[in-house]
Amino acid sequence: MKVLNALTKGRLQAALHQLQTIGVAVIPHYYSEEEVVIIDENCSKALESSKDKPSHSSWIDRRAGAIRLKQLQLNYPILKRFGSDIFILLVNFIFSLRLQ
Repeated sequence: MKVLNALTKGRLQAALHQLQTIGVAVIPHYYSEEEVVIIDENCSKALESSKDKPSHSSWIDRRAGAIRLKQLQLNYPILKRFGSDIFILLVNFIFSLRLQ
């Protein structure tokens, strides 16, 4: 239902446009407050652990004005459900095709 809702409200096109113009997409109310807290807490843990463990810095890409956390689901399994979200995978796939 969540995926259908996101697609029917034109959010796919908006997400693709945001990815293309600013490199990140914000889809309001796609995840619940609880899901956002889970994501936030685990991303914060990953950033904190990267300070203590140099090996963790290999999956953290720091750029001017942004930090990209790569393959977090390998170290934080609870995030796997977000990494395998159908809508997010669809947006990623379409965006990747547009770049080629």
